[in-house]
Amino acid sequence: MRMIKMPRVWQNRAFRYFFFGNGVSLFGFGIHFIAVAWIVLDRTGSEMAVAKLFTLAHLPGLVVALYGGVIIDRVNRKHLLIFLDLFRGISVLSVPIAFWAGYDQLWIVYVMEFLVGTGHSIFWSSANAFVQEVVNEKNIMQANSFISASYQTGSLAGSAAGGFFIAAFGPVAVLLLDSATYFFSAIMLWQVDYTPTPTESKTKTGWQNFRDGLSLIREKYSVFLYMFMVIMADVAIWGGMTILTVSYSNNILGTGAQGFGLMDGFYGLGALIASWMVLTFFGRWQRNTSLLVCYGIAAITTFLLPVMPLLKIAILLHFFMGLGNNSARILTRTIFMEKIPNEYMGRATTVTNIYSRLMIISMLSLVGWAIETGSVGLGYFINGLHFVIAFAGVLIVMFLKKNFFDVPHLVTEVRI
Repeated sequence: MRMIKMPRVWQNRAFRYFFFGNGVSLFGFGIHFIAVAWIVLDRTGSEMAVAKLFTLAHLPGLVVALYGGVIIDRVNRKHLLIFLDLFRGISVLSVPIAFWAGYDQLWIVYVMEFLVGTGHSIFWSSANAFVQEVVNEKNIMQANSFISASYQTGSLAGSAAGGFFIAAFGPVAVLLLDSATYFFSAIMLWQVDYTPTPTESKTKTGWQNFRDGLSLIREKYSVFLYMFMVIMADVAIWGGMTILTVSYSNNILGTGAQGFGLMDGFYGLGALIASWMVLTFFGRWQRNTSLLVCYGIAAITTFLLPVMPLLKIAILLHFFMGLGNNSARILTRTIFMEKIPNEYMGRATTVTNIYSRLMIISMLSLVGWAIETGSVGLGYFINGLHFVIAFAGVLIVMFLKKNFFDVPHLVTEVRI
C-alpha cells in the first residue's frame, strides 16, 4: 500500500504551530466583522455607520505601518506576534466586559475596532517576515499555499458560523469567542522553538533602518515595480468588488443578500482550491506563464459579469475569478519573499501595505462614483482594468529583467 507523503513544510515544527494558531484566529477574524457590524447596525440602523466602522479599521495601517516595518525588523518576531495576538484578544474582550458591566456605549465598539485594526496592520507584515525566516527557501511556495488555504477556510467558516452564533447567543457574546481565538494563537506561538537571526538592522537606530529601507527600494526597483502593478489585482478585489457585488446582486440580478452570499462564497471556494492548484499545476509551469494565465482569467471574468446577468453564470464567474486571482496572490507572495532579504522584509511589506491601502480607499471612491454617475457595468470595466494592469506588470518586468521569474534555488542547483 502506497503511503501518502507528508508535504515538506509540515516537517517544520515552527510552521505547524504558527499555521494552526493562525488558522483558529482567522476563524475569529471571520466572525468578528459580522458581530461588530450587527452591533452597530442594530444600534443605529445605518449602513453608513457600518461603513465608517470598517474605514476606521483600515486607517491605522496608513499611520502605524510607517514605523511598523522598522519595529518588525528589529525585535524578536515570535514575541511580537504573541504580543499582537494578546493585544487583539484583549481589545475584543473589552467590548463584552464593558457591555455586560452596563457601559454599553457605541463609541467603545469604535475604539475597539481602531485598536484591532492597529494590531492587524502590523500582524500580517510580521507574519510574512516570520514565515520567511523559519521556512526553508525551497518550501516557501508550500507555506504560502497552506497559509492561503487556512485564510480562506477560516474566513469562510467564520462567516458562515457567525450568523448562526449571533442568532443563538447575540453579537456581544460572539465577541468572546472571537477574543478566545487570538489567545489560542498566542499559546500556539509560545510553543515555537525560535531563535531570531542576528542581523545588522537590530543594532542600528530606527532612522538608519528607515533609510536602509528606502535604499532597498532603489536597489530592488524591479521587485517594487512588479509589486506596485500586480497589487492592483488585490485593489480590484478588496476595493471595487466589495461595492460591485452588492450593487450587482441588488440592482442587476435582483437576488439581494442571497445572491451576494452565493457569489462571495463561490469566490472563496475558488480561492481555496487555488491553494492546491498552485502546487499541482501552476507550480509546474513557468511562473510568468502562470501569472499571465491567472490575471487573464480574473480580467475576463470581471468583464463578462455585467454582460451576462444570470445568477448561475455569475456564481461560476466568481469561482474562476477567485481561482485565478488567489493563485496569482500565492505566486506573487512567494516571489516577494524570495527577492527581499529577511532582515528587510518588515519594512518592504509595510511599504506595499501602505500603497495597497491607499489604492483600495481610492478605488472605493472611484467605483462608487462610477456606479452612481454611470452604471454598474462601468464600475466592472474600471475594476477589470486593474487586472489588466497586473497582467501588463508581468510583461513589463519580463522585458526589463528576463530572469526575474526564475526560481532561485533551482537556478543555484543547476549552476552547481
